[in-house]
Amino acid sequence: MNINLLDPGLLQLCGHHFDIDYKVVRQLVSAGHSVRVYSHINADKAIAASLSSMAKTVPLFRQQPYIRPARFDPVAGELLLYQLQTTQLADDLKRVSEADIWLWPSIFAPQLNACAVSGRRVPVAGCVHISCSTDEWPHGRLFWRCSFLNAERTKTPIHIGTIEPEQSYEYLPLTVNGTFPCFPYPMEGNPISQPKQSLNTIGFFGHQRREKWGQDAVRLIEQLVKKGYRILFQDSSGKIKLPSHPSITSLGYVSNLGDLISRCDLTVLPYDPERYKMKSSGILCESLASGIPAIAPYGSAPGRWIERTGAGKLFIGLTAEDIYRTVEAARNDYKSIAAAAFTTSAGWLDHHGIERFVNALCNECKVKGNHHRH
Repeated sequence: MNINLLDPGLLQLCGHHFDIDYKVVRQLVSAGHSVRVYSHINADKAIAASLSSMAKTVPLFRQQPYIRPARFDPVAGELLLYQLQTTQLADDLKRVSEADIWLWPSIFAPQLNACAVSGRRVPVAGCVHISCSTDEWPHGRLFWRCSFLNAERTKTPIHIGTIEPEQSYEYLPLTVNGTFPCFPYPMEGNPISQPKQSLNTIGFFGHQRREKWGQDAVRLIEQLVKKGYRILFQDSSGKIKLPSHPSITSLGYVSNLGDLISRCDLTVLPYDPERYKMKSSGILCESLASGIPAIAPYGSAPGRWIERTGAGKLFIGLTAEDIYRTVEAARNDYKSIAAAAFTTSAGWLDHHGIERFVNALCNECKVKGNHHRH
């Protein structure tokens, strides 16, 4: 099949957009499909270079999905931004080449609406990663409902879902057809061959930004180093500067995240539980897929994963002291949580992985599209 991968959020190497898009493209090409990638118009040139052996990347979209509506108007900002993004995205889509499927690995309400009103009627497959309503989009349910209704009105075949079970229940009442599937996680990790036995190396990974860290990052790491732990700190954003120390390894963007995580004995997810209440963590998935236990905030989606599997510990506060105490609790119960992480890893690929994710995302949409054309 000819597949267009569409992602206005594809701007830089750091963050989940490039990570998921790269894996999806690699899987599609290995399965024999022809893929073309459409990114934000100002996308880092390193993106096209990284994908060049598999697919052509076309910088196209003028609107990226993380603009705050309040910048437009404190009252009507959501409506104005939804309308603007729908209009500009639909206009951009006129320049997209013919394809059997439009694949959106990270889809938002204005993007679905743009597909619906574009007049192209190409089958749309997409995965959401955040709640339908957020602090920035408190009326997000309204706009998602409008997008679903417009897709139904224009007879645009869609197959939209999520990788987070809680989000499936959240979006389901907004759909027209009464389905909002939960897809397999695309992460595969780097599975270890036997359970870890002791807690020595602690890892911090990903795009470090405000919803992941308070002001205590450096203080926490200094505490852990004083206690004798080794630190592997990977920050694809390059925003957090750590002191130079023999026990601290600092890295920027890396493509082999699973390999790095498998070198650790514990990963720390210092996330804001409100922002991650319904949102999954690629770092946690990589950790569990690799067999590495983790600690995360209570009341978050990553925290619930840890509770279900027993593969880690939870903290309540976000101060350096709160997280440090949880690391110590993990150390005291390490063999138990490491064994649970190893058990989780052993069965991970029976249910998850990039091939299962892509198949679940595309196959049903392909059926709908064929039915629609006939």
